[in-house]
Amino acid sequence: MGTILAGGSRSDGVVVEGTVIAVEAAPDRTRFRIRYIYDIAGGASHDGLSGWLAADEASGWQADDRGAVRYDPGRPAMSEWIGEPGADQARSSAASDRSIGDG
Repeated sequence: MGTILAGGSRSDGVVVEGTVIAVEAAPDRTRFRIRYIYDIAGGASHDGLSGWLAADEASGWQADDRGAVRYDPGRPAMSEWIGEPGADQARSSAASDRSIGDG
């Protein structure tokens, strides 16, 4: 699995659309991580795991939603979840009506 990019600026890397596989809660349910998958140029797929997010940051996301992922073209398994879709990337229309723990 890929890891979060460290160092560099937010403009480094290639931004692509990723798909949420799952939103995973910490045991105390106060922090969440987004597990995602993304494709790179050439068709290879990679998966990643976001850093810890607060409930309000993770609450609108669920499996199959789409959001932005930035990866390192020199090490495409290294990525970070950006989340908010770009102008041409649409998140599922019902995402904002859900909350973590609904289910």
